[in-house]
Formats: sequence, structure tokens, C-alpha cells
Amino acid sequence: MTTIAIAFALVGLAALLGYVNYRLLRLPPTAGVLALTQAGPLLLFILEWLAPSWLVRNRPAALYGRIEFKVRLMRGILG
Repeated sequence: MTTIAIAFALVGLAALLGYVNYRLLRLPPTAGVLALTQAGPLLLFILEWLAPSWLVRNRPAALYGRIEFKVRLMRGILG
């Protein structure tokens, strides 16, 4: 995935979590998105426990390994 695709995926995920919060949880927007964001890794942990052959844990690590955070921080976020 390119950097732009990752950025669009994160924005789309935030919008989806905001919609789920608005329809189901009805918490304040910041608290609802935070709660759903923290529930994501918990669900991945449970999925890894139920189906260890899917190798769920290795996929994010492979994605993070391809991102140059120092370059993205200096040129993108602080630029």
C-alpha cells in the first residue's frame, strides 16, 4: 500500500467508527471513536486466539515495517 492509500484507509476507518458510534453507542463523538478504536486490537487478539492459523498478528507488522516513520513525520506531519 502506498502512503496515500494508508491515509485514505485511516480516514475511512475513522468515518466508519464515527458512524457506528452515532448509530449504536450514542457516546460523545470523541469518546465513542476512542472506545471503538481501542476495541479493535482486542478483537484482533480474540481472533488470533480463535484461529491462530490466520496469522492476524503478522499482517500489521508487515505493513508497519514498510512505512518510514521518520520521513513521514519530518516531511508530512511537521511539513
